Amino acid sequence: MVYSAEWPGGGHQALAAAMGYVGRHCGERITLEAVARHVHLNKTYLSHLFVCATGQRLSAYINRMRIERSMTYLAQGLPIFEVMERVGFEDQSYFTKVFRAYTQCTPAQYRRTLQKPGLELH
Repeated sequence: MVYSAEWPGGGHQALAAAMGYVGRHCGERITLEAVARHVHLNKTYLSHLFVCATGQRLSAYINRMRIERSMTYLAQGLPIFEVMERVGFEDQSYFTKVFRAYTQCTPAQYRRTLQKPGLELH
């Protein structure tokens, strides 16, 4: 993730702190308000800063982090239900929907590609 150090008022430090917070709390319910409170910024300003600096909304970043972490857990052989809970999803159908949006396959399909060498994701 690349972001500019040109933001006034330590914006780059706030972004780094926000991203660190997301990484540490990935398995919990994370809200824009909680992240903004953690980095001592107004939630609207943090949202604007995040989009301008990264090109994506904070919620998309959170989901991407969760999916990346879930891929690691799936590779370790954890049950899908346990994986989704560990990365902060409460609903399996929503987890599958988000996972598919980022990987073009379901968690079960992803796991099968790991178990069968030669299969590739779309």
